[in-house]
Amino acid sequence: MGIVTTLAAFYFLKRDMKNGTLTVQSDFNNTKHTNEDFASKDTLLSMNQKLFFAIFIPLLFALDVAAMFTLNLQGSDATALIGGISIFILILITIASHKNKVLEKTTSYLIEGFQFGFKMFGPVIPIAAFFYLGDAGFSKIIGDFLPKGSHGIVNALGALHQ
Repeated sequence: MGIVTTLAAFYFLKRDMKNGTLTVQSDFNNTKHTNEDFASKDTLLSMNQKLFFAIFIPLLFALDVAAMFTLNLQGSDATALIGGISIFILILITIASHKNKVLEKTTSYLIEGFQFGFKMFGPVIPIAAFFYLGDAGFSKIIGDFLPKGSHGIVNALGALHQ
C-alpha cells in the first residue's frame, strides 16, 4: 500500500508541476537565516562530498539494521542506536560543510529539527491519548466505571457499528 501511495503521489505532483497548478510557497519572515546562509547554500558541499554522503548514509543505516538483528536490539536500545547514528551523520555533514562554524551550525540544525518535530507531531499526541484512553488505559487511569462487558470507550463505539 505504501508503494502505491508513493507512486500515486509522485505522479500527481509531477502532473501538477507540469501543468503549473502546483506552486511553492515559502515564508521567509519566520525563518532565522542570514543572507550568508542563502548565499552559500549551493557551495556547502562539493559534488564528490555529496556523492560520498549519498552512498555513506544508506550504508550506515543498513549497518544499523544489521546490528539490530545480530545484537537483538529492540525498543529503546534500537532507538538509541538509530538516534546516535543520525546525530553522527549530522555532525559529519556539518563538519564537511561548515568547517569553522561546526558547533554553532550543529546546534542550530538540532534546534530546527526539534522545532519541526514538535510542529508536525504535536497534533498526534492528543489523538494517541484519545485512543489510549478508549482502550484498556481508561480503567487504569479513571477506574473501573465502565459497564460489564465493555472493553473501553473507543472499542465500545466500534462495537456499536458492527
